Amino acid sequence: MNTDFVLDNTIITGGHFVVTDGLENLNQGTISSFIDAVDLFVNCRNENKNLGLGLLINDIGSTCSAQNCSIAQVSNATFELPEIYKQILLDRGVEIEKLEIYSEKYCRNRGKRLLNKQLKMQNDYIREGAEGYIYQDDVNDVTLMLTRRSTNDPKGTPACPLIMCAYYLEQLKQGYVHSVNYYYVADDNEMNIPNHHVIEKGVFLAKSFCSELDIKNIYMFGHKTLTNFNTNLFKKEQYLCV
Repeated sequence: MNTDFVLDNTIITGGHFVVTDGLENLNQGTISSFIDAVDLFVNCRNENKNLGLGLLINDIGSTCSAQNCSIAQVSNATFELPEIYKQILLDRGVEIEKLEIYSEKYCRNRGKRLLNKQLKMQNDYIREGAEGYIYQDDVNDVTLMLTRRSTNDPKGTPACPLIMCAYYLEQLKQGYVHSVNYYYVADDNEMNIPNHHVIEKGVFLAKSFCSELDIKNIYMFGHKTLTNFNTNLFKKEQYLCV
């Protein structure tokens, strides 16, 4: 296994899924992405300082596509790690307590605070649009939706780019300068992750707010793998929609 891209102060994540109706939306791809993350962690934990292992769960019930979000009912029950994930950790000698659980609901709330902070800093790229706040980079012709207007909140509800941005900045807050993330994005996993473009919006936004972040994403399609650190996955024309 090539581990040259793993450095000190790195968080490794994988296995992302949506929790709906109290059930985990797991499939072989999401499980494989978790296995790859755990295996990388195990292979590197004795050679790298401050190495972490994490799992991002969607406990919001909103799965973003390139155009919109579909809403699903989410159980309010306390989250518990799936048994198969527990077994994967056990088989590799990793304590369950070592796994850091990241909540999209928490990241959404953190995104609100992040937006308020950027507005107070008078970030020139953040503007108020017809549908909510947007990130507008006219030079690079990039427009990202940050919030969607809400009757209960004049600043709106955080959209996917802001939620994912908050996720990566939360990792930085914990002391992780480097982030390595495995995502399964094949067609049979659209309920969990529609496509890699959705995630890369958050990467772009996070790096614009904090240039010291190093985010390496590995996208698994079943028969092939793409990464954002040996190819350019940022295509402006695909970032003009939410």
